[in-house]
Amino acid sequence: MKRLLLFALAVALASTAFATPSGTTVIANGTAIDPGSGKVIPNAAIKIEGDRITSIVQNSTEIPKKGDAVIDAKGKFILPGYIDTHVHFFQSGDLYTRPDGLDLNSIRPYKQETEWIRSHLDDTFARYLRSGITSVLDIGGPLWNFEMRKRANATTKAPRVAAAGPLISSVSRPQLDLGDPPIVKIDTPEQGREMVRKLAEQKPDYIKIWYIVPPASAAASPAAQSSA
Repeated sequence: MKRLLLFALAVALASTAFATPSGTTVIANGTAIDPGSGKVIPNAAIKIEGDRITSIVQNSTEIPKKGDAVIDAKGKFILPGYIDTHVHFFQSGDLYTRPDGLDLNSIRPYKQETEWIRSHLDDTFARYLRSGITSVLDIGGPLWNFEMRKRANATTKAPRVAAAGPLISSVSRPQLDLGDPPIVKIDTPEQGREMVRKLAEQKPDYIKIWYIVPPASAAASPAAQSSA
């Protein structure tokens, strides 16, 4: 069942990703799951105009119309895209991505690890879609995060990305600093305010304050709220 659900999601995502702005695509004959209402809609017809779902109906004789692109989802389930609310694009899931916790630089240098991550970014984006994930929240990383966000949101085969920049912290992680640190240590309230101002220039979706104690947090939090 799990594989069936994910396959149906991939079908739905493919239809939205390649629909033209003026074209109409219909996913027909599948079973649609609507989490908002809790309804299960058998033999559903999902109409997509451009990049928007405009209707979901059951047993409609009017949908599809002549000229519509049709994807037959018979025997499959169709779900909304999932949202992954905690990711870090500057990290992979392997053993070499956190030298601050387990230093394996002698086997695979951390610089080489980060270069590999960046060179495979498009494949990482596509893997989210293949898993049925259409939106992700990157909750902190280097300033490169904002380049990554721009690239993702301009790429067809990529999830929608919201991102924070470097974590504002009372601790440092020098092992992760290759010139664009994912964690920035602050020691004074003014440093906290200045870091928030620097991040605000990048128009972050949110600002992350991590592992921090007063008085720096007392300065950074209001500054972050005012920048929003």
